[in-house]
Amino acid sequence: MVELVGIEPTLVMLEADWEGSPSTRPARDAVATVRAVPTRQGNLAMSKLARLLLILAVASTMAAQDGVLHQGRPALKVTSGRQVAFVEYVDWQGEPAFKIQVQHYHFALCNGYLYISRNRVEYHPLPNFRDDSVRVERGQASATAVHRQRDTKIAAAGRNFTLVYMDAEWSVLDRSQMVEFAHLAIRDFDAAEQQFMRLTAALRAPPAAPAQPAPLPAPVPKPATLKVRSEPGAVQIYVDDVFKGISSTAGNLVVESLSPGTHQVRLSLIGYKEWKQEVELTAGESKLLHAKLEPVGPKPLSLAEIEEALSAGVATARVAALIKEYGVDFSLTDEAEQRLRGAGADDALILAVLKAKR
Repeated sequence: MVELVGIEPTLVMLEADWEGSPSTRPARDAVATVRAVPTRQGNLAMSKLARLLLILAVASTMAAQDGVLHQGRPALKVTSGRQVAFVEYVDWQGEPAFKIQVQHYHFALCNGYLYISRNRVEYHPLPNFRDDSVRVERGQASATAVHRQRDTKIAAAGRNFTLVYMDAEWSVLDRSQMVEFAHLAIRDFDAAEQQFMRLTAALRAPPAAPAQPAPLPAPVPKPATLKVRSEPGAVQIYVDDVFKGISSTAGNLVVESLSPGTHQVRLSLIGYKEWKQEVELTAGESKLLHAKLEPVGPKPLSLAEIEEALSAGVATARVAALIKEYGVDFSLTDEAEQRLRGAGADDALILAVLKAKR
């Protein structure tokens, strides 16, 4: 008999004594007694030898167990000939429990489930049967559970329940494999749980990897500023071949909102050699750049040079003065005049070109 008399889960340890030798056990019910023995540590435990003997006894009689998926969850499949039964592992009232199909013998036959958890044993009938359930707590006084060849008898509060183990089709199992597992679960829930987890390990999905936090957006670097000081003034300034403006007559121009990194700076003025330099800027930096252009001598101006100066915004009077000083290397044809006027030339500049060519 499995006696659950006065058991305090944190203050006792369970020891197993078997009544009847192996030769006599098949002839009558196998009866196990659970005695409450105080421990110094106050842990619910079982003597190592008794637990080992109990697990070996169950393993020898339950060879027909396999881990399977039953109703989408890992379960133990217990077979007896053509009969199949299942041991489910469920969450029952906030704690893990084994769920087994049983039938209650009393005035009528009631199908239901036996729930075995670490702290209690409960029987609950199916909704369409008589509402007659039983619950045995570990610490409940005068409660017993007797395991026999095909059933388990539970006595609590003056009531007796005979629970016969059923297969998946709600037929009585021919053999006692399910009784042995229920015996193990009631006597040592941790051992039964360990056996269940071992047989169903391949069916459980591996734990999900922890979610990786989304990477933080890269900080936007602060723009840099380039302060250009040219000699002479009124030069055309380009950064990465993009026109940025004309320096003042004093030679100053501030170029803002440049990205950090390497930039190509180019200065151009008619009558002077083109000036180029590579500049490295860092985020938020304000750099001063000096540029001194060298004159090229009395070289006449080309039509393209005059167009570029006018398109860059150099005053027509300034371009006319340069034309007067250096001359031009092209004739003022209708096409040339059209190009110059398209770039912004006025009558005075056209006249200066005409006089320079003479």
